[in-house]
Formats: sequence, C-alpha cells, structure tokens
Amino acid sequence: MKMFLKTATISAVLAMSLYAAPAKDHKGAILSNYAAIAQANYTDALNNAKALDKAIKAFTAAPSEATLSDAKAA
Repeated sequence: MKMFLKTATISAVLAMSLYAAPAKDHKGAILSNYAAIAQANYTDALNNAKALDKAIKAFTAAPSEATLSDAKAA
C-alpha cells in the first residue's frame, strides 16, 4: 500500500509539473500574448484617463449640466 501511495504521489507531481510548465517553444508566444494584453489594457486605461481629464477640465472651465454629465460619463 505504501508503494502504491508513493507511486501515485510521484505520478501526480510529475503530471502537474508537465501541465504547469509549457513547452519551451510556447513560452515566447505566451509571454508575447500576455504583453499584448497588458499593453492593450494600459493603453485603454490611459485613453480613459485622458478623456476623463479633458471632461473635468471642460466642466471646471464652464460648469453646466451638460459638462457635468459629460464628466460623469467619462
């Protein structure tokens, strides 16, 4: 029984390590994909921040219901 448990444990650990570690040739593609996703997210965040800044400046320059709603929407 001990031998079975030891073999099962070793098999499970090996299976998990093979599953968790992608092949070397795929690592570059995975990193490139994550980098592209991160860049897209940061670009969107920057664009949203710029739009918010513009809307807040417009509201503070000329406060009105229209500029307030634009600032809230941004």
